[in-house]
Amino acid sequence: VAPPPPDPSRPWSGLVTFEDVVVKFSKEEWELLDLSHRSLYWEVMLANHNTVSSLRKNRFDCKFRGEDGERA
Repeated sequence: VAPPPPDPSRPWSGLVTFEDVVVKFSKEEWELLDLSHRSLYWEVMLANHNTVSSLRKNRFDCKFRGEDGERA
């Protein structure tokens, strides 16, 4: 799924966040995954987090947004 186009009313619009690349499962969906799929999920999410974090080191603003949607 492609991300939505930048929203000029949001000052951080167009910046990469972990929220942009995270895949979320409901509790019910998570329980349907077997151990190998859960492990793969964590491996991919860790790789995504590391990639997004590395962008910050390269002077791009990259922020994690918590469950409440606030930037951390």
